Amino acid sequence: MQVRRFLLILGFLGLIQSVWSQSTILDDTTKQVYGAKTTRFFLERDLLFNRDTLYMIDTSLNNVHRYDMVQRLDNLYQDLGLMGTAIRSIYYKMPQQIGTTLGMNAYQPYVYSPDKVKYFNTRSPFTHANYAQNTRGNQKIYFRYTRNINENFNVGLHYRRENTFKQFGGQTTRELATDHHSLAIQAAYISKNKRYKLLYHFSHLNQIVFEQGGIQTNAADSNARGEIIADSLFGYEFETPFLGLTARSWQTQNTHHLYQEYRLAKQLQLFHVLHRTRQRDDYEDTGLADDGNLSYYRAFANDNITTGKSPFIYNSTGTSEGFKYWLFDNKAGVKGSIGPIYYQGYVRARQYRLEHSREGQVEAVNVVDTDVITVGGGQITQSTLDSVRTQINTRELETFVGGAFGINFSKRSRLFATAEYALTARSDYRFTANFELGNFKAKAQSVFMTPTLVQQRFTSNHFNWDRRNLNNMLANQAEASFYFRTGGIYLRPFATFTLINDYIYFDTSARPTQANELVQIVSAGLDLHFRWKKLRSETKAIYTQNLGTTEFIRIPSVLATTRLYCEDCVFSKLMHTQIGVEAHYKTSYLADAYMPVSKQFYLQDGLLVPAYPVIDVFINLQIGQVRGFLKMSHVNQPANSGYITTPNFVGMRRAFNLGINWLFFD
Repeated sequence: MQVRRFLLILGFLGLIQSVWSQSTILDDTTKQVYGAKTTRFFLERDLLFNRDTLYMIDTSLNNVHRYDMVQRLDNLYQDLGLMGTAIRSIYYKMPQQIGTTLGMNAYQPYVYSPDKVKYFNTRSPFTHANYAQNTRGNQKIYFRYTRNINENFNVGLHYRRENTFKQFGGQTTRELATDHHSLAIQAAYISKNKRYKLLYHFSHLNQIVFEQGGIQTNAADSNARGEIIADSLFGYEFETPFLGLTARSWQTQNTHHLYQEYRLAKQLQLFHVLHRTRQRDDYEDTGLADDGNLSYYRAFANDNITTGKSPFIYNSTGTSEGFKYWLFDNKAGVKGSIGPIYYQGYVRARQYRLEHSREGQVEAVNVVDTDVITVGGGQITQSTLDSVRTQINTRELETFVGGAFGINFSKRSRLFATAEYALTARSDYRFTANFELGNFKAKAQSVFMTPTLVQQRFTSNHFNWDRRNLNNMLANQAEASFYFRTGGIYLRPFATFTLINDYIYFDTSARPTQANELVQIVSAGLDLHFRWKKLRSETKAIYTQNLGTTEFIRIPSVLATTRLYCEDCVFSKLMHTQIGVEAHYKTSYLADAYMPVSKQFYLQDGLLVPAYPVIDVFINLQIGQVRGFLKMSHVNQPANSGYITTPNFVGMRRAFNLGINWLFFD
């Protein structure tokens, strides 16, 4: 291990030296015409909202050492301790879509959604290459290439691969845990007279996770109250996973997205958005005869199913099942700008289809268990099914109307609002309003939303439910922030209040149910950036309080991330550097557990995730267009201990990380 680490460092430093030598020769003999200042990109929403905005590509050293998804998302998300595993926001996120959605979002942050796709206008070919790895098996490869065919037409592609090895329970220390591939191809065309504009992208996701179900525990690992003792989970290679080597999740997504607009006048444009997605979710486990696998599924079996407390329903030897979901979304409308006013109106038709198939399933449908819960003074009957059809084929068409309105009162004061209403029996709606006045920003959102397809009905060898009579969920959220700068200090206090009626969640049996009381959550936080000479500090801290009597959404009361570094303290004549330390901390809380069969996080009461600081030390460096980093992550790991990300899943142990990030403009 020490030899491998030495060779990695030696190779990395050798590459940096080679790049520096080449950049010196280039600077001495040629003049680079194209570069970061001539390469710009824009987003689809900029065209939609008539914003003449071009963004610069990121060439800074800030956060270069952050390459895994949780760190890239400011440590505000929870995963299973490894890159490429299921991930969710620790804080409640307001739904961005109304109507009936699928609800399998455990890998959604890895997807190239339309709002993330960058459309370029380059005067020269632009290439961005990025590679990172660590000594525990993390590996990330990132590649982007884009170029203009002519002054009006640009094309490009974007590829990312992330994979890692298991941290516990593997037969060897190099056993693959996750394998992620994603690809995006984008094109942008703007006519010479700029009346017609077209954006298109295709994105693909291929996500394979070899599920472990967490670290297996027994009575010796629990206290007198039956709660798991956290310190019993840190045997790493010596721990036994619940699901052994036989369970696997696989998700693929293929998306085609087209945006086009035609300008009749500055005050009036026609626009059209076409979106088509195909998603497949498979789960298989060929080891149901294994005692560990059986004990894992048996913990979630329903006592009232006719098969008794059985860990399976239709197949005693293995599970092989999958969902197929198709979405076709078509939106057309008008928009325009009249002085400081922006307006938009549209009609949207969305058709979806869901199929669920499995091997060896019976045909009859028998309701053998019902629960009655009280919500808002009324009673809802929830059913659990013993057996369901081999094929579930749901096909629906939903129609929406919506629009937007914005007004700029001045350069530093504006109001912008959007609204959408579903012409369906459930009458979903979504409303947002944003207001800015100088350094003050406020946002209000209200969403009335149909339960997801997974919440309504699910069929599996291990879970079967029919909850199509769940009520719509009503969520309201208000946010406010204010920032100011003085000298070397940037300060932004912020606060969020969330109120949810008829909140739908997955309970401790990993099945969907509806809260019978209001969910009320208030959060207050602070972003603080400090600069003094060569010293830099960046901190985010959030305090959260649940105001309800029951915690249906469980959030640590305090979450904080801070980074302290010195900029250009060494080798300043040769390269740009950042040398520093980064720490992330959460107070103890009952973090949600994860169920791979349904790809849902659910409430649990058996393990209090302890408070723990994770500390990294890093060196970021830059020579010309090349950036790189060296990092020792989790440098504070005690012997035979660590931290927990999700119940029965431990975080990455101490590891040496390195990466290189290269920009080309020719």
